[in-house]
Amino acid sequence: MAEEIRYENLALELSNIGELVRENMVNRLLDQDAVITGALARSITPKDVVFTGEGVVLPISLLEYGIYVDNGAERRAGKMPPLAPIEAWLKKRNIKPRDANMKPKTLAFLIAKSIGEKGQRFKQPKPFIQVSLDYVVEQQVRNDNIGEAVALDIDTNIQQNWSEIPTST
Repeated sequence: MAEEIRYENLALELSNIGELVRENMVNRLLDQDAVITGALARSITPKDVVFTGEGVVLPISLLEYGIYVDNGAERRAGKMPPLAPIEAWLKKRNIKPRDANMKPKTLAFLIAKSIGEKGQRFKQPKPFIQVSLDYVVEQQVRNDNIGEAVALDIDTNIQQNWSEIPTST
């Protein structure tokens, strides 16, 4: 019986594409000045390629916060955000409390409390997810590495299963 067809070369090429997508996403975040603490950029991680009956899936994980950055979604009231990103944002933007006696940590707490109570009204979208995927796919369509990888996998599978191929005599 013939061995299961494996697409090792294609999987390797697609994992390279996953890394290109990650790099492009991080670069777009940096270009749009959407990096404060770097946690979102560090969280972008391509996962192993999955071959399904419908095609190939290249999962990429990232913090849920990335969806809000990408879409510009509003944050609903109900829970205070973490203080560290707000403190980093204040520092990056060189925002200081008006009251000289107030510490930056206190200002960050007050901002977080206000967001927790009222939500965050508006945040400008900074698209980086689909734009990065589209860009990398467009670049890779021009690249012949995927076709070569598939051809190598087909050739390897034919060679491994040559003895199983019926011949007519």
